[in-house]
Amino acid sequence: MSIGRCPEGVTTIITRHLQPRLEEALDAFRVVVVHGARQSGKTTLTKATVADRGGSYVSFDDEATRSAALADPQEFLAAYRTPLAVDEVQLGGDRLVRAVEQMVDDDPTPGRFILTGSTNFLTVPVISESLAGRARILRLDPFSECELSETTPNVMTWFDEAPGSRSSASTPRSTLFELICRGGYPEAVRMPDGARDGWFESYVETVTQRDIAELADIRKVASLPRLLRWGAGLTSNEFNISNASRSLGINRATINTYLEWLESVFLIHRVPAWSEISQVVRCVGRRST
Repeated sequence: MSIGRCPEGVTTIITRHLQPRLEEALDAFRVVVVHGARQSGKTTLTKATVADRGGSYVSFDDEATRSAALADPQEFLAAYRTPLAVDEVQLGGDRLVRAVEQMVDDDPTPGRFILTGSTNFLTVPVISESLAGRARILRLDPFSECELSETTPNVMTWFDEAPGSRSSASTPRSTLFELICRGGYPEAVRMPDGARDGWFESYVETVTQRDIAELADIRKVASLPRLLRWGAGLTSNEFNISNASRSLGINRATINTYLEWLESVFLIHRVPAWSEISQVVRCVGRRST
């Protein structure tokens, strides 16, 4: 379960579809990594989960907590009840993750740690340890429409229905556009329309100007929002790097680097081109994992 707010602003309990997978992972893996965009609900989900299991929660967004942890990572982590949720683990860097690795190697009991991060755990340059073989990595996205409406997603049933009978067919296009513009970030969902634009503007500025700037050596930070807007305008279309380079005045190599960072902080998601071969490769990959 996760605390959220419905569009009218009333506090309510919203079940996250990731919850069962998180519970299963804690029962099987020593470490569970929950990463996803800032403000997608990671803190609320992990706090509720560790509370139900009698565990603890700490956040490295708090500078004093982070300093205490880095002074002696193992002693700091050992002082808390498990499962211990460590929020924004990327701020703890390699020393903290290596301490987690050592502790779960010494005691392989499942469900000891939940590590959350607003940057893709496998792409953080200050973390060299992947916890391979010890951790289950899960991604939490903002609210889906199914979560907000408390329904179960089942895309496959669409193919069993007669043409024109899908639920989306009865939804006015204007309503669909409103839902798309509203998005699923919990904080934005509860806001009135007039305040939402400002929230998204501030969100993008914070993530691009602070989070990415702290993690990467990017000289033209101001170019990131421009590139993001360019990409947003091409949603569901092919992203042509040469066209972006000419229009934005940024060379191709820099655009590729910037796209990787925007993907690392979950501001964009690149979808590979569809082909029959790609579908076969994807199916084979799933069966082998």
